[in-house]
Amino acid sequence: FLNRADSFGNVADNKQEFSHDFDLRKPLERHLLNAQHIECLSTQDVDTLHDLQNRSSAFLSKHQRKEGGNLSAGRIAIQSLCAPQCGYFGKDWDMVSFLRSLKAMVRSSNAVAIITFPYTVLSDSFCKRWQHLADTLLSIKAIPDEDKDLAKLLTGYQDMVGFLHVHKVAQTNSQVP
Repeated sequence: FLNRADSFGNVADNKQEFSHDFDLRKPLERHLLNAQHIECLSTQDVDTLHDLQNRSSAFLSKHQRKEGGNLSAGRIAIQSLCAPQCGYFGKDWDMVSFLRSLKAMVRSSNAVAIITFPYTVLSDSFCKRWQHLADTLLSIKAIPDEDKDLAKLLTGYQDMVGFLHVHKVAQTNSQVP
């Protein structure tokens, strides 16, 4: 095990090995984002969940795990999966099936997927099912515009959009949802 002082990097050189602080306003450096490894799937571009699954599968097939092979990770982003404007709104069981298959494909590849969904359009039971299928679960809560008490507590209050809540952290072989 590392010594606590060692885990925070060399403070004398002002170089830090890792941090738990994330500034979401800071853009990633361009060389870290390679378009070959990112697939943004729009729910409005595909008519059925089967088409969405096929596009995901085709992308993930390029990022299979290999011993000593390419170490770059693929990233899939699906925004507003169950939004009313997408063609499969209201097909709750089909979406659960899609999420299960996507999870299996991602687990067998060298990739990650992020899916956003407006939880207000899902029934409570399906929202819970989706939450149980997720490895990591985050939510964003908007900050009220003119909360003077909060403005006194937080520096940079005017630049903030909302709070990021971590509801579930990825744990392998856990029975806890």
